[in-house]
Amino acid sequence: MAIIKHDKHFLIESSYDTYAIALPEDNALPVNVYWGASGIAPEDLPDDRQRQRRNYATVLNRSGRSLFNELPLFYGENMFESSLKVTFANGVRSVEFELLSEKTSDNSLILEYKERYEALRLTLIYKTFCDDRLISRNTVITNDSDQPVTLEKFASATWHIPSEHAVRLSTMHGHWCGEWRLQRNEIPYGKTVIESRTGMSGHHYTPAFMIDNGLAAEESGTVYFGTLLWSGDGRIAVERDCFGNVAVTGGINEFDNTITLKPGESFTTPEFIAGRVEHGFGEMSRLMHKFQRQELLPAAWKTQPRPFLFNGWSTLTVNVSEENILALMERAHDIGVELFVIDDGWQQYLGDWYPDRKKFPRGLRPVVEAAANYGIKLGLWVEIESFELASDLYKAHPEWAMQYPGRKPFARERAAINRTSVMLNLAIPEAAEAMYQALHKLIKETGIAYLKLDMNCYFTSPGELSCQYRTRIDHTRNLYKIFERLSQDFPEVLFENCASGAGRTDIAMSRYFGRINRSDNQDPCDVQFFHEGYSMFQLPFLAGGANHISDGLPNQNGYHTPLKTQATAGMLGSFACGKNLVNTPPEILNEIAGFAKIYKSIRHITHNGDFYRLRSAYTDDGAVFYYCMPDKSEALLFAFRNVAHFGLAPKNILIPALLPEGRYELKSLLTDNVHIPEIGGAFLKNIGLDLKIKEDHGAELIHIKRIK
Repeated sequence: MAIIKHDKHFLIESSYDTYAIALPEDNALPVNVYWGASGIAPEDLPDDRQRQRRNYATVLNRSGRSLFNELPLFYGENMFESSLKVTFANGVRSVEFELLSEKTSDNSLILEYKERYEALRLTLIYKTFCDDRLISRNTVITNDSDQPVTLEKFASATWHIPSEHAVRLSTMHGHWCGEWRLQRNEIPYGKTVIESRTGMSGHHYTPAFMIDNGLAAEESGTVYFGTLLWSGDGRIAVERDCFGNVAVTGGINEFDNTITLKPGESFTTPEFIAGRVEHGFGEMSRLMHKFQRQELLPAAWKTQPRPFLFNGWSTLTVNVSEENILALMERAHDIGVELFVIDDGWQQYLGDWYPDRKKFPRGLRPVVEAAANYGIKLGLWVEIESFELASDLYKAHPEWAMQYPGRKPFARERAAINRTSVMLNLAIPEAAEAMYQALHKLIKETGIAYLKLDMNCYFTSPGELSCQYRTRIDHTRNLYKIFERLSQDFPEVLFENCASGAGRTDIAMSRYFGRINRSDNQDPCDVQFFHEGYSMFQLPFLAGGANHISDGLPNQNGYHTPLKTQATAGMLGSFACGKNLVNTPPEILNEIAGFAKIYKSIRHITHNGDFYRLRSAYTDDGAVFYYCMPDKSEALLFAFRNVAHFGLAPKNILIPALLPEGRYELKSLLTDNVHIPEIGGAFLKNIGLDLKIKEDHGAELIHIKRIK
């Protein structure tokens, strides 16, 4: 089942859920009347009066506006958050719409409206995904007049959460090297705003929400959730109105983003996707992982194994050269590296994406040939949204810098590496085209198999507002276009999404990027917190970064963690090494090579298995994560211990999702502490595994294999 019309109602149906809207008698914008479990008969659907939390007669205020409009307008009495606010050339600042047409298919509903007095059209778009369990919504606003029209608010959608479930809001916050931290609070009366004004979707807040009745847990309880498919400045407002109703409105942040539509011009808002589950945050995550895998990831990278990667940043920083790269590459081959990445410093300047003539006097050909001889693929780092004042690009096109008219662009100085750079304004089509051409040439001429996109500057001096281009919006859209084209040109290339770590790790970026830097902080104790928050909406195996095994990890928190624990945390996602291999003793190199073999033997499970968070580092001495193949034939248990307290031994770990009648072998891949030749799936689910990790900052990795 999908989208059904019944009288003046449209029902988006799955075997689990029903989302129902009603068309008012005056053919105005639709009203939400139900969002809950499936099975309700269309004739039994409540009206918006029955959804209200008031005893007196009407849900409508004196202007006739419902409290449950699918897209609340700036019109009449404006007590609450508006999703659309328009100013016409004649000074009118309100809108009233009437239905023009409706179109349905198995997985989409399109409602087109006309403004009653002005030549403005509004299209509401609903689409369903993942067996109709997820709904995406967005709008198209079209100026059919011969005068400009100004959009001051232009949200993608408003979601109305049933009051009985709308008690607690879960979000994720953070900062550089401290992303993805969960926060859960009671929803207050008034408005809670999750937004970005940096030009990117992070680091500080993730453009997503989770709402429940305060009792939901990992595998129990009803959760309403959603996330914005937008990689620029986003805004989600969670509002509990004066009557206790909760609505979530989201879209592009209107801050510094007023849009002027020229005659005949349309504006399409990004998709805001949402859903509902009855079995906790874990079910929510697995549904979002399914959506990301099926609908977003590049086709070539949906199932392809992510390589064991070496990145030289923590060893060399920008001090790369042909000589030291070749020396590291030889050692990288010895430990089983499949992809060797040259990070920042190989280029002439930011903006000039060809090799530094002093560091690579023969160009990149010697390292390209060496990689081929070792059977290793080669990758490069770029940061196309910045360019140096010393670059040929800046000298040729200083007007492409993000700047205000008549003023110098904001410059970012890094004295330690003699670099002064400014932001390149990708909203300018010619600048975006130049970056596409530069990257296309780079990939084609070098034959690299991987390209890491970085971004180390928030928006600065974001230009003038004009009809010509909209800096904050068009910059993001042109970035999409660059990598959409590159993905089509080079489908075999693995693109990594990095922006000072997790500065732009919304799921929209995974349309073009098959690897994601979860955080620049790879401390395995911190990773336990990151992975819990990250995996709420992101596929766990995409979690990349440069330095899971690294000499630089103590720089984060001042302590050392065992190599085994670093490797275990790295293998939760896409495994990488950044250690100075030239100076590493042979016995340590052999140990790292052993971890590489383990990763290659298990990544089919982390890449394709269903994901569970069994224990949280927020509430336990360490986190436990679990991946289980859909056919229940294999599973992996990642267990960590940070620091124990009070002499208490950990409780047994209950292991889900196995066949109750199946018989399984359990074996540690890291130590000799665990080897159970045969045990039942029902035992593991109901009694569990008694797993004791004795050392502080320790880890265990248990392989579970069905034998009967």
